[in-house]
Order: sequence, then structure tokens, then C-alpha cells
Amino acid sequence: MDTDLNSAISAFLSNCEDHQLFRLTRFYKERLEQAIEEGVEGVGFMLMGEDHFTGPEYHSVTDLAEKGKRAGASKLLLDLVMEKGSGARRVMWESFVKLHHHLPKLSRILKEIRERGDGQFAYMDTERGLSEVPAHLKDVRRKHKETLRTQTETLRVNTILMREKVKVLQLVDRYAELTVISTVRDRRLVEHEMLARGRDHEQWREKDLRGKLEKIRTDQLFKKSFVQKLKRSVFRNKSGMSAAVAGVPGIGENNNGTKDCL
Repeated sequence: MDTDLNSAISAFLSNCEDHQLFRLTRFYKERLEQAIEEGVEGVGFMLMGEDHFTGPEYHSVTDLAEKGKRAGASKLLLDLVMEKGSGARRVMWESFVKLHHHLPKLSRILKEIRERGDGQFAYMDTERGLSEVPAHLKDVRRKHKETLRTQTETLRVNTILMREKVKVLQLVDRYAELTVISTVRDRRLVEHEMLARGRDHEQWREKDLRGKLEKIRTDQLFKKSFVQKLKRSVFRNKSGMSAAVAGVPGIGENNNGTKDCL
């Protein structure tokens, strides 16, 4: 299976023109930063071996990785590659083909590209179109975001204290970062190891999760549905956008006096 994937991606890259490879790198940049965290030294070494990285550039990347700042190291590597010519980007993708079997997130990206094949760039154009908001809706979106930020910036919590019955907190301090977890069956399979190894196992599991799972950003969850719902809301109001913007943008009152969001 790895051999088939390697051959398919190598053929895809050889057929890519320089401007297409630039688009591909820019499209996957954020995901690639996560995907190569555990293999950033290997990618940097191959780039230096092909004279696309200088010694100081390579060491600036590896120094961050050695200090445990792997996210920063992978981001720096991608930023450096994007600033260089097409040769550096081509060597970087070729290194992905050689290293992906050690990096599950990277393998996932390469498999997606293989499955789309010739339709990869059409898919990228479609995704870009969905994420872009039409010019006449940008002001609506901006006001909608400002209103939601104002309403959800703080959190009021009732306490049992006599002096401080209501405590006001910043919502960002109570926000839980979303992480994909293993299935119940997988957790049970390693339960005995968790009990036996304790802290050592937790450290190993944390590293394993970082290597396999991708963080889900809030804009990924809501970007498509927001644009589509916002369009429908505006078009339903034939009198113009003022109906969508007036008061609280994206929020209207129902018969009960309560507020509904888009």
C-alpha cells in the first residue's frame, strides 16, 4: 500500500507545474505544520542536503525541535520553504513521500491527494470559493462577529459566596480545546498499560496523539455553514440587508421574545 501511495504521489508531483505546487503547498500549509512536527528534522536535513537550506536555517529549525517547540519548528520550516523558489517546495514534497510512513497525519494528506488525483486543484478552487464571503456580505459578517464577541466575551457564574454572589469570567479562560479521542475499544485495550505505567504512559499517549490527530479549529467547523446560512438569511429578506443587520446581526426575536441565532 505504501509503495502504491509513493508511486501515485511521485507521479502527481512530477506532473505539477511550479505554480500548481505553490498552490498545493499554500492550501495544505496549516495541516502540514501539524503533520511534520515529529519529523521536522528529517525534512530539514533533506532540504539542506539539496542546498535549499543553509546551515544556520537548518539549525534554527532543529534547535526549536530540540527545545520541545516542535510546532514552532515546523511552522518556521514551512515559512522558509514558501519564501524560497519552486525547487525547495519540490524537494520538500519529495521528502514527504519518503517520510510519511512514520507520520500518520502526513500519510492522511497524501492519501487525500492520491484519491482526488486530477481533480485536486478543482477541489481546492471549490473550497476556496466556499470559504470566501461575497463583498456585499462582508459588512454583515463583521457586524455579526462583533455582536457575538460582545455577547460571549464574558461569562457570569452564580457562586455560593456571601460577598461575591456573581463572578464574571473571561470566556476564553474557560474554553475547552477540541481534540479527537480514541474509540472506547481502543481505550480499553490500553487500560492495563495506563494503570501499570501511570505518568510514563500518559506522556507516551500524549506524544502518540500529537502524531496521529489533528486539532479542529473553530473556523473549520463553522465557515461553510455560516456563509450558506448568511446568504439564505439575506436573500429571504427582500427589503435589503438592513433586516439582517438591524439590532443584533444574525439574531432575530421569535414570538416568545427569545433570540434565535442563524
